[in-house]
Amino acid sequence: MATITEVPADAYNKVRLLAIAWNVTDGEAVARLVEHFAKASGPTKPSAEGSDDDVAIYAIYEATRVEAVYNRKTKSVTITSGKLRDKTYSSPSGAAVAVVAAYNPTVNPNRNGWSFWTRAENGEILQTIR
Repeated sequence: MATITEVPADAYNKVRLLAIAWNVTDGEAVARLVEHFAKASGPTKPSAEGSDDDVAIYAIYEATRVEAVYNRKTKSVTITSGKLRDKTYSSPSGAAVAVVAAYNPTVNPNRNGWSFWTRAENGEILQTIR
């Protein structure tokens, strides 16, 4: 595997800061950033415009943004980022409980998914399309 040996000090310091915040190695921090931006610019980015049934949603929990897609027809939520990436839940609340349990297992994970998730297109809670 190739390594980058010349990185400007200010860029390295920013990567190092993220690595410390995320409790990962410097390389893992870079990989996480690259994955995030590759997904954001790629054709698989969740979008409410891609299908009439799909709505791009997200939640910010424990300082982590978790992206997902809510399907109006099936009422299911598929998480598209983070620890639970590619997992599908039969309801917004089921997905919300899974996120809380994954990111903070010491608390009771019960959540109302309709208010936990936010619509990416306009910042409104998912409840507004129920």
